[in-house]
Amino acid sequence: FSPLCGPCGTTELIDGPIVTEIGKRYNKTGAQVSLRWQVQQGIPVIPKTTSVEHMKQNADIFSWTLSDEDMDTLTNLDH
Repeated sequence: FSPLCGPCGTTELIDGPIVTEIGKRYNKTGAQVSLRWQVQQGIPVIPKTTSVEHMKQNADIFSWTLSDEDMDTLTNLDH
């Protein structure tokens, strides 16, 4: 299981155009945006990585919040 679904054949939640654009506004990666979106909904996440840099990024999802508008954009994406 991966909360960002990389193994399921898509990286849309990691580096897709919408999460990337939102990430630019917060100086965060698309993956951080996706993880933060899940956390703000009360969904527990256990990110999967072996990269030290990604581990640091994953830990940096609690010091900021997504705006209501960005939350709505992400929630209403076509699945």
